[in-house]
Amino acid sequence: MSEIQKPCFSSPYENPLSISTAENPLSIPAAENLLSIPAAENPLSIPTAAPLSSIPTAIYCRVSTLHPHQQDSLENQIRHYQEFMKKTPNYILTEIYYDFGISGYKENRPGFCKMLEDARKGCFRQIITKSITRFARNTDTVLKTTRELKELGIDIYFELQKIHTLSQEGELLLTLYAAFAQAESENARWLTKTAIQQKYRKGHPMRQLHRCLGYRKDQEGNLVPDENAELVRHIFQMAADGWSISQITKYLNENKITTQNDRTFSRSTVSRILHNNAYTGDYICQRYYVNNQRKLVRNKGEKQMYYIRHDHPAIISEELWETAQEKLAKKSERNRQGLPSDEIAVTKKAQVPDTPEKRTPKEKIPQKEKSGLILDKQPLTIANYPYKDRIFCKYCGSRLRRIIARNHSVWWICNGLSRKGKAFCKGVRISDERLSPLRNIGFSAYIGKELIDGKETYGYSPKPDEWKC
Repeated sequence: MSEIQKPCFSSPYENPLSISTAENPLSIPAAENLLSIPAAENPLSIPTAAPLSSIPTAIYCRVSTLHPHQQDSLENQIRHYQEFMKKTPNYILTEIYYDFGISGYKENRPGFCKMLEDARKGCFRQIITKSITRFARNTDTVLKTTRELKELGIDIYFELQKIHTLSQEGELLLTLYAAFAQAESENARWLTKTAIQQKYRKGHPMRQLHRCLGYRKDQEGNLVPDENAELVRHIFQMAADGWSISQITKYLNENKITTQNDRTFSRSTVSRILHNNAYTGDYICQRYYVNNQRKLVRNKGEKQMYYIRHDHPAIISEELWETAQEKLAKKSERNRQGLPSDEIAVTKKAQVPDTPEKRTPKEKIPQKEKSGLILDKQPLTIANYPYKDRIFCKYCGSRLRRIIARNHSVWWICNGLSRKGKAFCKGVRISDERLSPLRNIGFSAYIGKELIDGKETYGYSPKPDEWKC
């Protein structure tokens, strides 16, 4: 890390669509006898044969960013096709599908997926979209989707490229255009990443810290602490005093203390706060990066990181940061080794800043009842528990984690129930002895409990929807 100091239908068309002249910007030859609408009255006139019945048609639009100009572009696309469909009597508009602020490289787009779902139901017979790049920027997605729709007898017309997917030359042209579109997208992505890397090297981070609890932007756009800064300091102080992340989370929620978005705290939220060194005033560039699958992942050494000291006003001191990280690291190591918890009883009141909307915090968190050092407890290893990483709750899919009862017996419980309560999952609790049949299996087991003939029966399955007693 370098440091810087700052059902099948046949196609209604025999020939592909063509855009000819300014007098007739969009023409579709459909038969010998055509009914044309003058361009002055209908800028997008589509000649059609009188005997043909109305064709159910869907429209797809997309813009890739949330910029206001892009929103205007999306609205213009939708308005354009609404007017066009009104003036084209042989087309029946079924629905306009759209995606706003989603990259065309991604296949999992809400509007796109809904359109494909409706296509499989036979809701329309053709799709009109502005261009291949609006449809998708991934060649694999373009070809896979168009082939599926072709098997369903659904035609896609790309207005800019003048391509019909049901025409003989459609797939060849589509492959070429899609490949060019993907290459263009990859090149733009590379240029953007290069520009960002140059900013990192100069000590100019691309950060969004105003979204973090305790920070905001002033009128000049500078990052400054806000009214929640005092709450952040006390969260770190609680961690430095030996409170666990679970204790801090419980304390904040019991006292109706919320995030800057008026939401309750989760354990992961508190953990992110306590492991964010930006609260010391420093900033690490590229802690996360977008991989080749276009997914945001944590940087574990795959990419160069840049450490910028004194980048913005600090909320906590470096001493408080180091103390809190040391305490958290010790707790994490004890949990990893399966040792008893070292949580301490809190004997003094935590001074959380008072606010008019929130009630006074309680004086202390109830201490977990200790069972003492368990001498005969086996370490949490694969050798002792071969199934420890392969057992899950049947009802919510959460991993089962080990707990030690006061009588020294070993149990496995649903982590979703433990962390989020019964409102999230009814959970499962099973003794370690009942898991002995799973010691020699090589697949993940989803464990549940059901009443069979009036008796509680535990079972498992390799998938959540299957069941074995």
